[in-house]
Amino acid sequence: MTALMVNKFSIEDLRYDVGWAFGPFIHDVPKRVGHSVALDFAARTFALSLPPSPHTRRHPGSDVLENFSAALKATRLALADPVESKSINTLCAAYLLVLCTASLYRDHVVCSHWI
Repeated sequence: MTALMVNKFSIEDLRYDVGWAFGPFIHDVPKRVGHSVALDFAARTFALSLPPSPHTRRHPGSDVLENFSAALKATRLALADPVESKSINTLCAAYLLVLCTASLYRDHVVCSHWI
């Protein structure tokens, strides 16, 4: 899974770079994995929810939806914690889940070419 995340987060061709599409902090996400349960689940879900290329369309599989559900639960628990709720990792997890939501419901939103 780490290889998949690094692969998705570290593309340097601007045509396919998720950092260019969603924010340069995306490139730092793999460095933060392992420090927050919420971020771990959100990063995994984000990596799984992206299509292999911007030109590929596919419906999310059960693995993506199961990870998305677990990521929502982990982020909810992190937001309920007084210390974790102020963590940059929790903020990043919440943002990644917003991006996942846009990816999962791409037929209903206008957004980046990656989604």
